[in-house]
Amino acid sequence: MKLIEFSHKAGDWEINNLHLGDVNLIVGENAVGKSKTVGALNLFPSSITFGTFFTKLSYSYKVTFLLKNGSFLKYEMSFSEGAVKKEVLIIDDYTLIYRDEKKAFIKSKKNDLETSIAPPSHELILKIRRDIVEFPEFECLISWAESLHFFTFNSDRNYEPFEEDILNSFETLNINQRSKIISFCNKVGFNILQISSYNKNNYQSKEKGIKFKEKSVKADITYWDLSEGMRRAIRLIVFLEHQIEKSNGNIPTLIIDDLGEGLDYQKATNLGKYVFERCKEAGIQLIATSNDNFLMDVIDLEHWNILTRKGSKVSAINKTTHPKIFEDFMFTGLSNFDLLTSDYLTRKLKEYDTV
Repeated sequence: MKLIEFSHKAGDWEINNLHLGDVNLIVGENAVGKSKTVGALNLFPSSITFGTFFTKLSYSYKVTFLLKNGSFLKYEMSFSEGAVKKEVLIIDDYTLIYRDEKKAFIKSKKNDLETSIAPPSHELILKIRRDIVEFPEFECLISWAESLHFFTFNSDRNYEPFEEDILNSFETLNINQRSKIISFCNKVGFNILQISSYNKNNYQSKEKGIKFKEKSVKADITYWDLSEGMRRAIRLIVFLEHQIEKSNGNIPTLIIDDLGEGLDYQKATNLGKYVFERCKEAGIQLIATSNDNFLMDVIDLEHWNILTRKGSKVSAINKTTHPKIFEDFMFTGLSNFDLLTSDYLTRKLKEYDTV
């Protein structure tokens, strides 16, 4: 199950035309709404998983998924003042859930029977009428929401996960899997021979830490001795490999905000290549944001969504919405990053809008 279209509105802010493939890079100028967009992508499954809406803000989602059997699942929900105002679930042209402020019904594909219901105003029908035999389509969406992972690459020291959590993820893997992580770290550009644990011997706790053995360096290096960019990259590699090895293929979507932040050219490009190739290989849909020109230049434009903003309305420009712009750009000889920073895109959008 893969998310292929996403639109969201919260108050007067909205994002439209986000078209997604197997792996995706969301780019745009500063303050255009990249982090807000991935935040909305993360809040959508949270709304399904927890089924409770604390904000008084009015907001809505429209999403489309491509199922493994080739069918399209469309889901729409909107809320205001903590109450559900609209909820619609459609498989291809078959409506399984319909709800507005006046009526609500569910319909099973198994027996083609429509049933009128009166759900609580603050609960999603998707969650309160679960039946894996009668409504297996509900379970597809709920399973996707519960399995999505969100990873913030650009987090400062105060907000990084506990070092011991990273260590625990590493130590649950077998020797071959740990060796693979060390190999990936080296491919990114970190000369690591060994990753292991040590007791910090704090007076107040028996906390464990991570230490690294580098090539041509006698003394071990602790986690907090690493540069911030190196900590972020290793944390991501351990996280991704742990999820791949331990999930049994049950990670449909991974969202990474600010991928490559704080890394030099070589490490940013190597990490980007590793993450995109590894997710594609493992069948994980990747949605990443970045402002890193190094990373943009090695990720094919077919995976891009360029965000533009007019006031509080954000739109995505991609090969689905504007194929001619991307096709023409291939013949300019410019780098990928130039598509974002030159006046090419502005000029072409004006031409496109006047045709």
